[in-house]
Amino acid sequence: MSHVRRIVIWGTSVFLMSIEAGLAALPGMEVVRLNPHLPGAEARIMALSPDVVIVGHNGGSEGLVLALLDRGFPLIELDAAQGMLIILNGCRVQVSEMEDLVRVIEQIANGGPSEHIITPTKKEFKRMFLSRRRIDVKAD
Repeated sequence: MSHVRRIVIWGTSVFLMSIEAGLAALPGMEVVRLNPHLPGAEARIMALSPDVVIVGHNGGSEGLVLALLDRGFPLIELDAAQGMLIILNGCRVQVSEMEDLVRVIEQIANGGPSEHIITPTKKEFKRMFLSRRRIDVKAD
């Protein structure tokens, strides 16, 4: 990695805390976990200007997610039950290792998703996110 990647973990679940610990142990990763229930947490995300914001699948933060997307922040939604990583500015990939997550963070921070991923428009994404539907990954 060429420079430090700033990652914000939005949530307090045990799952997200384990992701935080795994990423923080890697060189080149600055990880900040924010409790969405504390005052000022949303403003802190804006001030930190992270490379990526990671949220849990059922975090109940749809309003924040849409606000961050409108401001151009890259977001990743982790769905532990499905073993999915959903890049909220428009793709879905299967993850099984921390290296998979790091690879996707690097791709996002460098300006784009993998060429193997379908990317809907922002309007399509908002409709998909609000209805909680998912899109499919292209076949290799």
